[in-house]
Amino acid sequence: MGGGLAARDPRYRSYRARVLAFLILGLLVVLGALTVLAAAVGSAAWWVLLGVLALLLVLGIVDVLQTRHSIRATTR
Repeated sequence: MGGGLAARDPRYRSYRARVLAFLILGLLVVLGALTVLAAAVGSAAWWVLLGVLALLLVLGIVDVLQTRHSIRATTR
């Protein structure tokens, strides 16, 4: 339940969010590479999946690089 001091520290939560965002972006890059490989070997339908993954990758990069957030955490 408690989670200790590290779980309550806002800097720790910020670090965890950045690591999670990095892992998600890494996963998208790997999925994109696999999709390109499948498209090179398989049919043209794989290019649609590549387009979707590219859009998700761009959205993820914009999200990681943004400095201003619309939702603010309340501090108590």
